Amino acid sequence: MPGDQGTTPERREREKALRRWLPRGETWVGFGATLVAVLVITNMVLFEMNHGLQTEVNSRQQFIQQSIQLEALNREIVSAIANLSVRNKDDALRTVLTQHGITFAANPASTPAAVSLPTSPTPPAPASTATKKTGP
Repeated sequence: MPGDQGTTPERREREKALRRWLPRGETWVGFGATLVAVLVITNMVLFEMNHGLQTEVNSRQQFIQQSIQLEALNREIVSAIANLSVRNKDDALRTVLTQHGITFAANPASTPAAVSLPTSPTPPAPASTATKKTGP
C-alpha cells in the first residue's frame, strides 16, 4: 500500500516468531537426508524379504518339476512290479501293492497285467481288467 512505510510492532513480532519456527534451508536438507535414509533402509528390508520368498518359491517349483519327471518312472516301476506279481503268482507282492492303493487284474493270455494307480488321471479301464480302489 502506498504510504505504508512500516509495519506495526505486533506484526513484526509475529514475523520474527514465524522466522524462528520456520525451517531454514539447512533444516530442509537434514529432513530430506533423514527421509532418504529411512526409505533406503525400508527398501533393503523389503528386498531381503522378497529374496527369501523367491528362494522358497523356486525350491517348491523345483520340487514340482522333479515330481513330474519322476511320475513316468513311478508308473513304469509299478507296472513292472504288477506284471512280475502276475507272472510269478506272488500273492505277497499283490498284497503290498493293494495296501498302497494299487489294484490290478491279469489279462487273459500272455499280455501284461493292467495296473490301476490311485492317482491316475486316465479314464477307468473295463471292469474285467482293472479296478481302482475308492476307499480313504
